[in-house]
Amino acid sequence: MTSAELPSSLTSPPSAPRLPAELLAQIVDEAAGPPHKLDYTTLRHLCLASKNILPFARSALYRDLSLSFNNRLELPEERVGIFDGLEAERFRITCDGEALVATIARTPHLALLVTRLTLIYQCEEGAIQLPIALLNPLFESCINITSFRSLNTWWDEAEGVIDELTEAELELEELEASLTANIPFLSTCHLTLKRLTLHNDDPALNVHEVLAPTFPFELASLQVADRDMQIPHALLEQLFCCSESSLRTLDLAISAATEASSLLPQLSALSNLTLRLSSTEALPNQLVEALAKCASLRSLRLFGALVFSSELPRLPPQLSTLHFEEPVGTVDVAHLISDGSRSALRRVTLEQAGDVGWQELGEKHGGDVGWQELGEKHGWSVERCGKKVVFARWRHDDTIAYCNILCFRTNGEEQCSKRGAKGSSRHFAELDSRALPQPQDV
Repeated sequence: MTSAELPSSLTSPPSAPRLPAELLAQIVDEAAGPPHKLDYTTLRHLCLASKNILPFARSALYRDLSLSFNNRLELPEERVGIFDGLEAERFRITCDGEALVATIARTPHLALLVTRLTLIYQCEEGAIQLPIALLNPLFESCINITSFRSLNTWWDEAEGVIDELTEAELELEELEASLTANIPFLSTCHLTLKRLTLHNDDPALNVHEVLAPTFPFELASLQVADRDMQIPHALLEQLFCCSESSLRTLDLAISAATEASSLLPQLSALSNLTLRLSSTEALPNQLVEALAKCASLRSLRLFGALVFSSELPRLPPQLSTLHFEEPVGTVDVAHLISDGSRSALRRVTLEQAGDVGWQELGEKHGGDVGWQELGEKHGWSVERCGKKVVFARWRHDDTIAYCNILCFRTNGEEQCSKRGAKGSSRHFAELDSRALPQPQDV
């Protein structure tokens, strides 16, 4: 008897339709949550849900690994101090990744999925030998790691990590670590490094003793995360030199940027610049002059720096985004948004670090009502987002596209296509309707 002759109750049901791979990948990404806060429980459940979804869930689960080092809560007094080196650290410190590292080491197919590794130090005493013991097998098996971060380290912990990275045969593209005396040893490896972020976790480090070799990589992003952090001028000069035509994003303390101000105009690709100051001070004149010569600069973010009305016209005219942490006041903002020579400017953001200062500024200028009136007077939309006030305006092409979308909705697709619409209904649905110009105003 053939299957066609069997009763319908005994025949196998037809196979369920399979979802496209792109849709399965999107489902996993949405369920996993944002990259900085992955929902590992959901990802583990997805790995067990279906053979079709397993590869995508497994890839998301093992793509980004983090190892945390914490103090052990209870230490038997009679055993404290009897160990040395690695055993002593294992006795004092717990790490949530030891079992994970063992699993990765014995499953090569999972090791190949790892592309990002983060070390998080939360223990009061130093963890030097234990991280190295875990990094060695990871670096040997996880050959596809392209991003590495080491957070909140003591100086000896940081140096040990950099030593391991120098010896590892990895093609890193992103590195976040402490500025240590052995950071220059990276000049012997990691030719593919594109993004470098440095912290200052060792206040006793004499930065002037840090060597400044010629680096082989070309950075696209350089960030010195701490406002008070000093970076040797010679080291910064070498980093600029190797990345003159590639560095697009730069985040520095204003003191370091001022010292290196003569080098800034040489960064031909620099388009995003963030300058940080530990206390509220005026922008140095030397730095303002250097910024005016940065022809490719499009976005400027100033944290803790006062910018006076007389200095605003000296900022690069091609800037499209300006962000001030300490608000410059409605008078200065009025200078910016009413300046006819700044046709490229699209967004101005004011952010207040302290609640008291923000309240005083709001009461002085009429609060949200004052910001709205100022924006409407000069044709800008204004939004209040927590401690931020954002001024924004439309590009001319966006206005034309919006009118064409109105034409499409009113007269049909054929007439709209004759006018050459440059936008889409989906694009404009995502925009704030309060920022849309009225048809009669265009």
